[in-house]
Amino acid sequence: MQISHAYCGGEWPAALLGLPACFGGPLPALGSVRGGEQSVFGAGLNWYLTSNLKQMFNYLHVDVDRLNSAGPGNLIPFGAAPATPPLGVEIGQSRDIYALRAQFSF
Repeated sequence: MQISHAYCGGEWPAALLGLPACFGGPLPALGSVRGGEQSVFGAGLNWYLTSNLKQMFNYLHVDVDRLNSAGPGNLIPFGAAPATPPLGVEIGQSRDIYALRAQFSF
């Protein structure tokens, strides 16, 4: 991407992101996929230092809510106890992801 204006500290575009998703709901029927719910919220900031150099920073917060996938015919999907929590126990996770990148074009 070529930016044609003069640089005085660069350009700072920003963006926000929100992605909720449902994969089977919190209590699916027995024998169905127990996908749960996931949401991703993020923010990004780019810094165009020159027309050839760009710094990018991204932050994502990922939240996964789902129940143990044990069910009929597969009571220990993660191995013997304590690796497999009891049926119906919440096993979702939350993560914060940070990314910093640089791009040089010629």
